[in-house]
Amino acid sequence: WIDHVARVLAVLGVSVPIFWIGLVLLAAFYVRLEWLPGPEGRLPIAYPEPDRITGLYTVDSLLQGEWATFREAAKALILPVITIALT
Repeated sequence: WIDHVARVLAVLGVSVPIFWIGLVLLAAFYVRLEWLPGPEGRLPIAYPEPDRITGLYTVDSLLQGEWATFREAAKALILPVITIALT
């Protein structure tokens, strides 16, 4: 069964357009389950941008010890990273 699941995922990853995978993931995890943030930017409005060191919000917030900002910036990266990784 593991081989069948892996084969189906591989075929879907190659044959389904990347924008469709992104829309399905948004519909599932943002609209339906409300687990992850949607396409609202790199950080929610309530969180200030960390001081610019590298230009990467996750790295900059880690270097400055702003754990809440890091968590929100990392959550904003989950859906795009999964979408690109599936293809």
